[in-house]
Amino acid sequence: MNKKAIAVVMAGALAVGFMPMAVSAASKWVVSNSGQIAPGAISLSNLSTSARAALHGANGATGAAGAIGLTGANGANGATGAAGAIGLTGANGTTGATGPAGAIGLTGAKGDTGAAGPAGATGTRGYTGATGNPGPSGQGVTNYNVTVNTPGASYSSANTVTIAMVGPFTITGYCYTDGSYVTSETYVTTNQDHSAYQDYYGEYNGVADWMSGNIEQAGRGTSGTQGSPDFTGPSDGSTSMISADGSTYVNLFAGGGNYIGSGGGATTPACTFAGYYTAS
Repeated sequence: MNKKAIAVVMAGALAVGFMPMAVSAASKWVVSNSGQIAPGAISLSNLSTSARAALHGANGATGAAGAIGLTGANGANGATGAAGAIGLTGANGTTGATGPAGAIGLTGAKGDTGAAGPAGATGTRGYTGATGNPGPSGQGVTNYNVTVNTPGASYSSANTVTIAMVGPFTITGYCYTDGSYVTSETYVTTNQDHSAYQDYYGEYNGVADWMSGNIEQAGRGTSGTQGSPDFTGPSDGSTSMISADGSTYVNLFAGGGNYIGSGGGATTPACTFAGYYTAS
């Protein structure tokens, strides 16, 4: 606003609202020229509200934006929000590696006995067991039938089986290899010197003064092979024995064979000893 405009406004203002302080409220002065007012004679506070509003200048143009201030410190964390809804179940992951075996657990209580299973198939026939010890001596007829599955390599290393023990007498079966054959023979011994022995078969037939430790043959022996068996019985008589004190008398009917049944495919026994004896 220029000086001339200011003077006009002031003049109007003074004309409208100036009242000298020394004059009473009923008195008014008319100012027609700014020269009538000495500089500093009136102040802004002497003007009326409307005069002061008229003197107010117009707003200036907006100034340029100031520089961006520094970033303020982070505010405090807000309160925790409510939990969101449960999400969908994810796909199964790959199987992990097998872990180490756990410790062996305690043994559980015994369960109830299960029902019996079906009977199994019949097994193959086992080998003939070893012959038991002879029973005590008795009176009358005693039958016997014993076997040896495998022959010894020779007479001196024959596989043997005890057939009977009666008083001082022992009856033994010998089974051994003799060349290409297997031989079965029955022998008798005594443990009482000066006993007597008589056999129907043999080079000497009998010994009237029979000493302990001497082995005598009873009956005939047999010789056979697998597929070509042999057997003989007491066809010509018996073997008799009596103790030196006369308390025991034995009459033996000895028989025997080799690979009996091998014609049908059997492979054992190699030797069979069968017969009977009486004792008194």
